Amino acid sequence: MDLNELIELIVMETRINGLTMMPLRHENNLAREIVVALAESNLLNPALKTNTNDRAMEAMREFSRRNPPMFDGASSDPLVVDHWLAQIRKLFRALKITKDDLRVNIVAVQLTGEANEWWESILELRKDLRNQFERLEQENMTMSEYARRFQSLSRFAPELVATEERKCRHFEKGLHSSVKLLVASQRIGKFSKIILLSVRGVRRFR
Repeated sequence: MDLNELIELIVMETRINGLTMMPLRHENNLAREIVVALAESNLLNPALKTNTNDRAMEAMREFSRRNPPMFDGASSDPLVVDHWLAQIRKLFRALKITKDDLRVNIVAVQLTGEANEWWESILELRKDLRNQFERLEQENMTMSEYARRFQSLSRFAPELVATEERKCRHFEKGLHSSVKLLVASQRIGKFSKIILLSVRGVRRFR
C-alpha cells in the first residue's frame, strides 16, 4: 500500500461507497489493514526521529501558512474528496514534502469531524494491538499459532523487537511453562532458532 492509497483510505472510508465509520469495539477489517500498513511503514511511532524534528516543524509551519483545506468526511460526493486530495498533494509538491511519515502526520492534522474521529479510532486500535502484544501468552495455542500471532502483533511494538535478542526474550516470556524453562536456559539470540527449539521442546514433553 503506497502513500496515496493510504491517504485516500484515511479520508474516504467514513462515507464513500456507502461505508460508515465503525466504533472501535466492532470488527473493522479495513481499519486493521490500515493500521498494519502504518505500522509496517513506521508511521505510527510517537515521535519523529531527532535529526528530522527541525525539518518537520519547519515544513508543518510552512504548510499551515498556505491555509490548507480541512476535511470533515461529511460529504458523500467522491469529487469533494478528490478535490481536497488534489489540493493537499499540490501543497506537498510545492513545499517538497516527500517523507511519508511527515505527510501522513500533516494530513492527520487537516482532518476534522467524522474523518478525525475515524482517524482517532485507528490510533486507539493500534494501542490496543500493542497492548495485546505486550500481554501475549501461548496458553492453549499450538507453537505455530503462537509464533504467527507473535509475528503479527510484534509490528505494533517495533521497539520491543528491535533486535533479534529482544525479540527472542519477548517470545520466551509468553511461552507455555512446559517449554519456557528449556528454551530460556539456552539463551538463544536468533528468532528462527528459538522457534525451532520451542517446537522440539513441545515434542519432548508430550
